[in-house]
Amino acid sequence: GGREGSGGNVKSGSSGDRDHSVQGESKHHSSGGASSSSGGGGGGGRAIVEAAPMAPDGIVFAQLRGDPSSLVVYRSRAAREANPERLNLDRRKLTQCPILENEGRIRLLNYQNNKITSISNLHGLNNLIFLDLYNNHITSLGDELSGVRALRVLMLGKNRLSKISHLEKLNKLDVLDLHSNNITKMENLSTLNELRVLNLAGNKIATVENIGALQSLTELNLRRNKITEVYELNMLPTLQRLFLSNNRLLKFEDANCVFKIKFLLELALDGNPMVEHLEQAYAADPGITISRGDEGVVGTTTTDSGPGANNAAAANQTRTSTPSKGGKGGEDKGNIFVTSSNLYRSFVIENIKTLRHFDLKRVTEEERRQASVLRKRIEDRKRMQQKKNKINAERKTAIRAAERAWVVQNGKAEEGEEDISEGPLGGEKRGQRLGTPNRKMSPITVQQISKVTKGGKNSIEFTDWGRDEGEDAKA
Repeated sequence: GGREGSGGNVKSGSSGDRDHSVQGESKHHSSGGASSSSGGGGGGGRAIVEAAPMAPDGIVFAQLRGDPSSLVVYRSRAAREANPERLNLDRRKLTQCPILENEGRIRLLNYQNNKITSISNLHGLNNLIFLDLYNNHITSLGDELSGVRALRVLMLGKNRLSKISHLEKLNKLDVLDLHSNNITKMENLSTLNELRVLNLAGNKIATVENIGALQSLTELNLRRNKITEVYELNMLPTLQRLFLSNNRLLKFEDANCVFKIKFLLELALDGNPMVEHLEQAYAADPGITISRGDEGVVGTTTTDSGPGANNAAAANQTRTSTPSKGGKGGEDKGNIFVTSSNLYRSFVIENIKTLRHFDLKRVTEEERRQASVLRKRIEDRKRMQQKKNKINAERKTAIRAAERAWVVQNGKAEEGEEDISEGPLGGEKRGQRLGTPNRKMSPITVQQISKVTKGGKNSIEFTDWGRDEGEDAKA
C-alpha cells in the first residue's frame, strides 16, 4: 500500500511519489585510470579533452575536442570492471544526457535528480534494460528511446511531460513510471504488450481510456488525477491492483467497469465524491439511518492485523432495530443503522468478492460477513418499501374507482362534463356541477372510501353516501 508502482529492478522508496530507487546502488572509490579515446558504447575513436578531475567513484566528465557544448562521461578501468553493467550518475547537476564512453555492457543507467531537458545519447547501449530519469526537466519523449529496444523499466516520474509518445518500439517494456507530470490523456500505449506496471499518478488525466490492449497489466496507479470517467478496465484479464484515490468520480456508475474486473485484489477509491453520493442515495430512504461517527451503534473494524490479532472489533458494524410487536401505526419496523464509512466500505466489499485490500486496509472475513448482512437487510428493506408502495397504489386506485361509482349512483354528470377522476370528490370542476340540476350531493370523505376498501382491493360496496340537502347546499 502507498506505493506508486513496483516491478522489475525497483523497490519502494520513502518520499512522496518517488517510490523507486536503483537497487543496490554502489559508489566505487578508486583512483587512476587514464582517459579513453574510444567512443560511444564501446568504439568510435573520438578525441576528448578532460574537463574535470576524476571523482572518487572513478567517473570523469570531459568534452569532445572542438565542441565545448558536448559532454562525455567515462570511468576508470577499475571502476568499470568493478561494476560493468551499472552506471550511477545521480545528482551530478547534468543538463543533458552525456556521451558514454566504453559502456557497451551497461544494463542499468541512473540519471536521477539532475536537470536534464531531453533524452539523448542512448545509441550503442544495446544491453540497456533499466533507465531511470526521475526528477529531471524532460518535456517530451523523443525518438532516442526507439534505439533501446531491450528496455524493460523506464522511470520518468517527476518531469515535465505533457504527452505519452514514442513508445512504439519498446514492446518489451515491463514497468513504465510517468507519475507527477502534466499528462492529460492516456494514449499511445497499445503496443506495450508485456507491460505489467503502469504508474500515471499525479497527472491531469480526466478519462481512463485507450488501455484495453494492455493484456499483461497487473498494476495501474492513477491517484491524484482529475478522473471523472473510467472505461475498459474490465478488458484487462490480469489486473490485480488498481489505485484511483483522490480523483473526481461522482458516482460508482462512473467507474462501473471496476466492479467487473475478474481478479482484483487491491483497490483504492478514497478521496472521491462518490462516497458522499452513495450516502445521499441511501439517506433518501427514511428507514436507513446513516451516522457520521460510531456513536455506540457501529463498532470499529480491525483492517490490518497481524498474526494472532483480535478481529472481534469488526463485529456489529451494522444493526437493525427490533421490530415492534403489536404496536400501532407510526412505528417503522426494520430500520437500519450504519455509519457512513461502513456503508461505503461494505458496498464495495460486497460487490467485489475478490478484494483483499481496500483503501490500504486489509479486508477481514468479519467485514465480508457484515457486508453481506447489510446488503441483505437493505434488500429486505427495499422489498418492504416496494410492497408498501404497491398497496398504497392499489388503495388509491380503489378510491378513484369508488369515486366514479358514487358519482354514477348519485346522478350522471352533465353533458360535456370533463373527466372527474382528478377533480374534488363530489364537488364542482371548473364551474360545472355534478349530478342533476335540482339535486346536489354531500361530500364523500376518505373515511367512507376506506370503509369500502377494507373488503379487498377490488371489493367495492356502497353505503348510504350522498343525500339531498336542498337547493343551496354545496356538493
